[in-house]
Amino acid sequence: MAFVVRVIASHRLRIITFAEKVDEAGLIAASNQLIGGDYDPSFDVLADLRATKVFTLESATVMPRLAELYQVAGGDKQRGARIVFLATSDLAFGIARMYGAYRESTRDRLKVTRSLAEAAEWLGVPLEELGE
Repeated sequence: MAFVVRVIASHRLRIITFAEKVDEAGLIAASNQLIGGDYDPSFDVLADLRATKVFTLESATVMPRLAELYQVAGGDKQRGARIVFLATSDLAFGIARMYGAYRESTRDRLKVTRSLAEAAEWLGVPLEELGE
């Protein structure tokens, strides 16, 4: 499986943990699962890319798909839903930063970090609840 989704309802947080390889089909499947079913657009999102080492994505596909996902997720039009990318490899961090730059002209509440502690603090969630 390309990803695992975990919900921490008490903190209104949805965590997507991506596998070692992320491809276009996996990204689309993750976004469809994220916004499908009992999706609540007011929940924040933590996109955990720490395990991801290989990306087989084209920027022409990735940026619009992520932008669409964020728009469907409500951006900061709802409760103030936020998205944080947690990426420790240079590749994953760079891709997440490119997305951040792509969305810079919007009012999106988006953060890219290499630190789980920083992500937890920014989201206002106790670190121990995010697990390791």
